[in-house]
Amino acid sequence: MHRGIAIHSYSLTTNKVGQGSISRSPNRSNYAHGTIVTITATPSSNWRFVGWSGDTTATANPLVIAMVANRTLTATFVEAILPVVTVCAQRGELSGPNHGACDGPPATT
Repeated sequence: MHRGIAIHSYSLTTNKVGQGSISRSPNRSNYAHGTIVTITATPSSNWRFVGWSGDTTATANPLVIAMVANRTLTATFVEAILPVVTVCAQRGELSGPNHGACDGPPATT
C-alpha cells in the first residue's frame, strides 16, 4: 500500500512453440499496474515468427502491452521453408512453384 492506495502487481508469463527466443523490456518478475512492457520474439535460424496467443492475440512484433492484469502469452514460430528454384542453362529461365519447367537442363556451377 502506498498512502492508503493498494498498488497492484502483475506477472507476465511467456511461452513459445517452435524455435526462437522471447525478450521483454523492462525484464521483471512482476510489474506495477499500468507498466508498459515491450515483448520481442526472435526466431532461430530457418524459423519465422507468426504470432502471439494467450491473453493477447496479435501478429505485431515487438508487442507492446500495458500490465493491468496477470498475463500469459505464447509466441509461435514455424519453420521457414524456402522454395527450390532452378535456373535453366539455355535461356536463364526459372523453374519452381511459380514458374514452369525448364526446356533444357538445369545450370551447373
